[in-house]
Amino acid sequence: MISLQSFTKAYYCTGIRLGYLLASEQIIDILRASKAPWTVSRFAELAGLAFLANRDAYRERRRNLPALRETFVTRLESTGLFQNIVSSELNFLLAKLRPGQDVVHLQEYLLERRMLVRSCDNIPGMPPGYVRMQVRCGKENLALVEACASYARL
Repeated sequence: MISLQSFTKAYYCTGIRLGYLLASEQIIDILRASKAPWTVSRFAELAGLAFLANRDAYRERRRNLPALRETFVTRLESTGLFQNIVSSELNFLLAKLRPGQDVVHLQEYLLERRMLVRSCDNIPGMPPGYVRMQVRCGKENLALVEACASYARL
């Protein structure tokens, strides 16, 4: 059995690309023999140490995640921008834009407002028109909802 854990999901640190693997010694030896010599950047290492030092704060944030996610989804649905919103137990959701809306234009609009959503158009097997959004604190979620509502009115 192999268990692969990601800091991205556990500590809400999208883009850090840090995690760890738990497995038998034999499996780890096999994997170690085929891995690249440099697999974790210094930045990711420092970020991981900071996350671990603040574990209690992240656990508290995780307890609040279901309520934050539910409110976020409800508010995003009210914007009229999305045809479908797929929620999960994780700290992000997928939202399918309504017909006639364009992922690239939405991304550009949000970037001008210092907000980033991920286009899923380049993910193999994903249908076009989806964006991925991270569930964050209430204030940041509300700012993204308001920006999406503003975009939908254009």
